[in-house]
Amino acid sequence: MDFKKEQIQYLAELAKLEVSQPEIEVMYGQLSNILNYVGQLNEVTISEVDKFSDPVKNINVWRDDMVAPPVDNARQCILDNAPQQEDGLIKAKPVFHYDK
Repeated sequence: MDFKKEQIQYLAELAKLEVSQPEIEVMYGQLSNILNYVGQLNEVTISEVDKFSDPVKNINVWRDDMVAPPVDNARQCILDNAPQQEDGLIKAKPVFHYDK
């Protein structure tokens, strides 16, 4: 799959990231390597491999649940480290904006 450096800039803008031209060059090289590798994987013949095979055969590997003891002042510690708080709750920027 071919792509252009402009597409990297476009993706950065969608993600609200500021990237410099040297960073775009580095990302372009890295993405080229990744896409070339994926292209090689597309050429691998897997017709003889069972679709439902599991080479590891880990069946129902469980671990015991471990309950951590409660911290006495955990809520207050969290609130103390929050940038803004109001009425004992962490204040965050609104996610949805409604036009009135």
